[in-house]
Amino acid sequence: MSSPSDPPNIVRAGSVAAEEGRYPAPFDAEGLSFGRDLGRAAGSERFGVWHEVLPPGRRTSRAHAHSDEEEAVYVLAGPVVLRWAPRGGAFTESVLETGDFVSFPAGTGVAHHLLNPGPGTATLLVMGTRASADRCTYPEDPDLEVWRAENRPQRCWLDEAPLPWPARAATPRLHLRPWQPHEARALWGFARANAESLQPWMPWAWSVPSVSAYLGLVTDWAKAALERRELVFGIFTPDGQPLGNVGLHPRGGPGSLEVGYWLAESARGRGYVTEATAAMVQLAIRCIGVERVELHCHPENQRSAAVARRLGFTYEATLPRRVADGRGGRHDVMVHSLYAEQLDASPAAAFGVRAWDPLGRVITLAKP
Repeated sequence: MSSPSDPPNIVRAGSVAAEEGRYPAPFDAEGLSFGRDLGRAAGSERFGVWHEVLPPGRRTSRAHAHSDEEEAVYVLAGPVVLRWAPRGGAFTESVLETGDFVSFPAGTGVAHHLLNPGPGTATLLVMGTRASADRCTYPEDPDLEVWRAENRPQRCWLDEAPLPWPARAATPRLHLRPWQPHEARALWGFARANAESLQPWMPWAWSVPSVSAYLGLVTDWAKAALERRELVFGIFTPDGQPLGNVGLHPRGGPGSLEVGYWLAESARGRGYVTEATAAMVQLAIRCIGVERVELHCHPENQRSAAVARRLGFTYEATLPRRVADGRGGRHDVMVHSLYAEQLDASPAAAFGVRAWDPLGRVITLAKP
């Protein structure tokens, strides 16, 4: 047990009772692994940690996939067999040895579970996020799916058609997702740190508002996305480091969206803007269904003009005095366009993009 001098978030694994895993009746005949819920014992609310002992002949669970919760397993003592299948695909077995680590990103539909063929006992450290909106699918257990649909409909991951408006996306190097309200302070600090280098091109950079204003901005972006008016994503590395912002804005009239972006000074020159912009172009045309994506930039902003050329946009015009410069004046703007019928043959289509709808379902980015 914890001693009086231990901080409240330290627990001794041996002091946490082990529970034998079982599904609810009428699916409770099979005993699963024995687990200690270390995460809850330590007071963790958003991150789960289980120490699991898997006797010979048992499995950790039925094969399942999560919509919103990410899972990861570290093999403390093995071997164990990982059995997995892509959504709608056949199952494959992979042997995991002591020291192996495997992760299961949310929303991929990859069903999985672990089995111990014996003869020894396997021990696992199973970790994952906790998400109240999470839903599961059990592709090998139709009876369990029917039972859950009747008794726990909020937990079912149904094969409905995805909603067309994207909620997040990913490219080979980037994660694109909305900023969350609790990240408003981080976004404010990030924008403030990069404001000076953005001032020649971004009017807002001349006067970065308060943290409270950024909280309002994040809330407004979320409302606009739910109402399918505007889409603003933060640009992040896969490990969660912010790089900038990218968005689709309804500034060009019906049937079009304007793609806009800004990037941290330290991240420039690596192709991140090109990659994020290509993703947003694909989302705008192949998912949202617009006829045209526009890219506007200051005539002296050679980096942005190069992004437009690199992705196959066509330069259409330079419009005089169309944009406020943040200092009481106005400047010209170059307009580039990429039309839906041009996308498939353009360099913008060459970037691999995955997308998910607001319920975590995969969106297929069909050709226009």
